[in-house]
Formats: sequence, C-alpha cells, structure tokens
Amino acid sequence: MVMLLCWGISIIVLRQNRSTMGFFDRPNRCENLSGKTVSGDYHSFSVLQKIGSGGYGDVYKVKSKDGTSYALKILRLWNPDIHKPEAYKKRFYRAYELMHGNNKHLIRAFDKGEIEGNPFYVMSFMTRGDLYDHFEKVSESEREMEVARCMYETALGLQELHSKGMVHRDLKPDNVMVDDDGGAF
Repeated sequence: MVMLLCWGISIIVLRQNRSTMGFFDRPNRCENLSGKTVSGDYHSFSVLQKIGSGGYGDVYKVKSKDGTSYALKILRLWNPDIHKPEAYKKRFYRAYELMHGNNKHLIRAFDKGEIEGNPFYVMSFMTRGDLYDHFEKVSESEREMEVARCMYETALGLQELHSKGMVHRDLKPDNVMVDDDGGAF
C-alpha cells in the first residue's frame, strides 16, 4: 500500500514539475548516424563518421552534395541528464544563430534541422582539429608563441559571444577548433 502511494505521488510530482518536453515525451535516440543522409533547412548531407562526443551532443563529419566537408553537431535530447530539454534546445538554436552570422572569431554555421526531435546544426569542418591536436604539431620552440596567439584569438571569440549576450559554458582546449590557417575558433 505504501509502495503504491509513493509511486502515485511520484507520478503527480513528475507531471507538475516537467517542462514543455518532459520525462514522458523525449525525442527518439539517434546515436549512429554514420552512412545516413540528413536534411537541414537548406541542404542535405551524407554522414561519414562520428568525430567527437561530449556530455550532451555528438559531432559527425558530413559532406554536402558538392563534396564539401562540414561538421554536424547534434544535441542528444533523449539524454535523461538533460532536465529541461526545451531550454537546452533554445540555447542550442541561439548558438546556431550567432554562428550563422558573419562573425570573424566564431566557427561559421551553415544549416540546421532536427533528426527525430533532436536539433542539429552544420558548421565549418576544422581540418586541424582542436587545440590539443594543433599543439602536438607545433615545434617546441614555437609552442609558447602559438599558445599566446591561440589564447588571444579565443578571447576575441568570447568577447564576440559576450557582446551578443551569450556565455560559452564549456570552454576547454577540446572545444577550441583550429582552421587550415592556424586560426583558433
């Protein structure tokens, strides 16, 4: 009797506290996108392989029909650790809007969409990888100057975000990407 009563109270509490998208109506899992074709608002992309994973999302290398490589980042809203999925989704699309503009110090985003309710955006593919990858390729004698330059460029990117009212919540070397010219984003 007590067990049933506690279970009933839990259901009532869950229903009262859930956001617009709550525990019972999470998007479907879409973990392995490799080999699939995904369509954004503007273009279709062939998913080649997963190239990264974080706490709340995955990153895939994709190609457009013209053969250009991009990176696709998808937010895993099916993740039970995301307690307010609508808030995460809103923040994710806000990041896309900032990246979609012509910002000198932010990675450029080109398209967005959803896969089974999980939002994604498509951005520039950075062939040199993240800061860890980049610094492994820099000679010991150049490393100190290169670290200072990359820190400066990262600070300019953060300044750009802050000027638009957004805070990067997960700044670390894994999340600073390097382009073909050595620019840090």
